[in-house]
Amino acid sequence: MKKIMVLFTACMLLVPSLAKAEAKDESSNQGEGFSIPEEIVEMNEALDELVDQANQKLEDGETNFVIEEEVNGEIIRFGFVAEETTPISSDSNTSNNFTTYATEQTKTFYAYVENTAGFNFKHVLGGTFKYSGGKIISATTDVRLTGAFYSESAKTWVDEFDPSIWIAYSHGTFKALKYGLEYNTYLTVNMLGSGDYRITRAEISF
Repeated sequence: MKKIMVLFTACMLLVPSLAKAEAKDESSNQGEGFSIPEEIVEMNEALDELVDQANQKLEDGETNFVIEEEVNGEIIRFGFVAEETTPISSDSNTSNNFTTYATEQTKTFYAYVENTAGFNFKHVLGGTFKYSGGKIISATTDVRLTGAFYSESAKTWVDEFDPSIWIAYSHGTFKALKYGLEYNTYLTVNMLGSGDYRITRAEISF
């Protein structure tokens, strides 16, 4: 890297016009590869619509879907996948051809937001929660960030809002160190004591 920087500096000193051309090309490439503030605003407007659509699907009982909107010729995408596991109680009696199911239910979900414009990235929030009698008993979360041109980090946590609503929050950060750019993504999913879900936030920002 040091040798490359020395050669680049020498070229700038010897051939100013070439340096200007390279700077112009790099600026152009940066604009093509990364979203600008105006595009981020439009993406979030599209995400607001996608969140509304997602919640309608969840209300209708659909828990496996991908929806998307086109923004300036590029796609912004939101997806959701969920599954329910009904554990068998320890006192089940299969020898008498009947099974007793535990009152506790377990659900696992994955929600994600994906920006496909330029150097794209994706933020996935996963969660598993147990519920019974209209109340949440426990919950855990997981997160996965992907983006080939970025270094990624995330903070994810659960807020016990009340016995029937626990909220999973996730904040992802994508840094393109070479260009001094940073994007932030936010996902928030309400886990309900009824075993249902509600998306309350899907956002991309600088």
